[in-house]
Amino acid sequence: KAGLRAGRRGSAPGVARGAARKTGGDLDSGEFDFGEFDAPAVGVSIADAVEDDVPKLAPPEAETFYDKETGKWDCGQCGFQYNSGFMGKQFRDLPEGWTCPDCGGPKSLFQAEKEQVVGFYENSEYGLGFNTATAGEKNFAIWGTLFVLLGFLISFYFVE
Repeated sequence: KAGLRAGRRGSAPGVARGAARKTGGDLDSGEFDFGEFDAPAVGVSIADAVEDDVPKLAPPEAETFYDKETGKWDCGQCGFQYNSGFMGKQFRDLPEGWTCPDCGGPKSLFQAEKEQVVGFYENSEYGLGFNTATAGEKNFAIWGTLFVLLGFLISFYFVE
């Protein structure tokens, strides 16, 4: 096996080139032991080394922003906001004859409120739902989990 040797400029002062050092009763030649692997060929620099199994990454333009409906619908005439989560019924399930409770405007005047989700659209179905979460939802989940965990750990002070 070939070892790595210091060049003429890389020699430490006061140490003769090729001299063996004594370490723990054994003589150390200063060469690195690569174990079962072969030492790199002489003359190969790290800058010239090429990795074969590097995964191909998607270009930055593949990361797309897509819109996700929040469940809130705004009246284009008066600004009334229909919140599906608060009202208990999805806006799309309302009958066609439904009108705005404030101004009486038709259902067709309402626009869905949307939030942007950042990420690769093809990955949106993975990740236990976090890949479809907006930035605000992710912040709420992360900080909420940290506060619950902190409360759980602090509760051990009260256990006797």
